Amino acid sequence: MAFFTDMKRSLTETGKQVAQKTKELSDTVQLKAQLSREKEALNRQYAQIGKKVFEAANEADEEAYTAEFTLIRESLKTIDELQDKLSTLEGFIHCPECGAKIEKTSAFCSKCGAKIAETKPEDDDIDVVDTAEASETAGEEKTDETCTCETVPDEKFETEAAETTVNVTEDQE
Repeated sequence: MAFFTDMKRSLTETGKQVAQKTKELSDTVQLKAQLSREKEALNRQYAQIGKKVFEAANEADEEAYTAEFTLIRESLKTIDELQDKLSTLEGFIHCPECGAKIEKTSAFCSKCGAKIAETKPEDDDIDVVDTAEASETAGEEKTDETCTCETVPDEKFETEAAETTVNVTEDQE
């Protein structure tokens, strides 16, 4: 019986130790979480102070924080550019008058009523090439010594392309 009594006492003490360690661990996790929340609150306060200082800056502040102000302005510009790109991908543009986000196809701003000028997408730019000039300069092009490409005269290319088209058409029938 002494064996069981000793085992019971040992298990009870071990259980108490485990409970104590668990409580300590729980308290540690709670304190770390509380400490983290306080640090985040402090950083938010620092950020708010910094934002107020930046917005209310005068010439003396500009000189004292030149590097920081420059980085902030560059970041703000980059953020604006990225937001514009995102809006464009989502099918929106910004009103040139008030800056409101409006649909790309809108003729007028839904916020201020300003007329939206039609803008031609950059992808639609077409280069006009004078074919007479292009054919004259095509013969003058320099060839690379390492190039093993065969130069095909236009007539031969057009004839072979037409024959290929005829063959493909006949195969499909």
